[in-house]
Formats: sequence, structure tokens, C-alpha cells
Amino acid sequence: MPAPARTREAIKALIREHGPMTTEDLADELGMLKSTVSSCISTARKTPEKHFYIKSYVPQIGRAGLPAGLFALGNRRDASPPETDRRAIGRRSYRNNKAVIKARRSARAPSPFKSMLTQLVTS
Repeated sequence: MPAPARTREAIKALIREHGPMTTEDLADELGMLKSTVSSCISTARKTPEKHFYIKSYVPQIGRAGLPAGLFALGNRRDASPPETDRRAIGRRSYRNNKAVIKARRSARAPSPFKSMLTQLVTS
């Protein structure tokens, strides 16, 4: 006989009490690691009687990344993920980390071909 699914039952009880929650909120409330909660939810979603579904997505406040899914109880179809503008994300990332990126570029060893080209152009 398999062991009882304690983590899954704790997550279900918390969602019943508070409503749909993100994995981070669930982990904080249960005092568990986020990876433990995420692993439990993904395992439970792979079974034929899918225990959790993504009701909607919420933006992550104070951190970078895609919007987080709000998990609810049931065997329903997941909400469609929001559209993301990859170019805007890349521009924002570059703008926020510009100083670090430029410092790394300037610390690189100079290319021998670049020095040869500059000698040819200047002579």
C-alpha cells in the first residue's frame, strides 16, 4: 500500500481555506521549500485525476520572470498563459544590467585580429 500523500493533502487544505495561490505563497504558508511544493503539484497534475489546475496568472512583483500561475483545486483546463514580449524583456534586462555587461566586455582579452586590423587601417 503506498504512503499517504501528506504534502498534496496539506496543499489542498490550504487552497480550500484561502483560495487559489501561487507555489511561492503555498511554500511560505506551509513552511516548505518552493521546489518541494512545485514538485508535488506537478506530480499531482500528471495523474489522470489532475488535482490542481492553473486558474489564472499573476505578475511577479519585485522580481523578474514570467507571471506566476495561481493554482486551484479541480480537474479543469488550465488558463492560457499571457503573451510575453521577448524583445521588451531583453531590452529591460540589458538596461538594468548595462554596467555589469560593459565591465565584462572591457575585461575580456583583446582579439589579436582586432589589433592587426587597427594596424592596417592606421598605416
